[in-house]
Amino acid sequence: RHPRKLDLLLGLVALALAGCSPTIASRVQSFSSPDFRVEGRTFAISPTAAQNRSLAFETYAAHLETRLADRGLAFASERRRADTYVAMSYSSDGGRTFTEIVPVYAPVGGGHVINQGVVFGPWGARPFTRVGYVPPTMAVVGHEPVQRVVHTRQLRLQFTDARSGRVLHERTAVSQGGGGGFDQVALCMIDAATDEFPGQAGLTRVVEEVLLLGEPLPE
Repeated sequence: RHPRKLDLLLGLVALALAGCSPTIASRVQSFSSPDFRVEGRTFAISPTAAQNRSLAFETYAAHLETRLADRGLAFASERRRADTYVAMSYSSDGGRTFTEIVPVYAPVGGGHVINQGVVFGPWGARPFTRVGYVPPTMAVVGHEPVQRVVHTRQLRLQFTDARSGRVLHERTAVSQGGGGGFDQVALCMIDAATDEFPGQAGLTRVVEEVLLLGEPLPE
């Protein structure tokens, strides 16, 4: 066994499982009523009773409002003045465990090489011995089982008419990864869910958002 190489490999796997993947891929699907238009409407984010007491929700809602405003949505100065409410729900499951077989790399071959022969010159034939060194090469020397836990995270946005309560637009973003908490990827998934808003109804797209390493994460 080669503990240093194995430790390095397991460390990289652990880093990925910690939610530090450089990108988050979300599968985004949207549906709209035929008469849904952004123009001429004023919007407000509508929290549930539980979300009203959540600082995390306030962070997500502020980010969502900024992203939707970037897409041309006009937000009302007061919620009661809006004609369209935006509800946001999110969740993360308990995860699914599976075993992955990964290769183990180690240096193979190389070492000192002795060359012997005869050199001819004005002084005649003389034997010689030369010692050289050939560096080893990295190769697969075995395989190790590594257990992984993959969580499914979901974000759902629903736009309803404030007067009638009729649903005008729905968007769902789903991602999978090692991070168990939704808060690990919340901002990335909000970015993905609002990408090309409102977009084509009924179309499913995969959107990748960068999760910058070294930045403080919500989780």
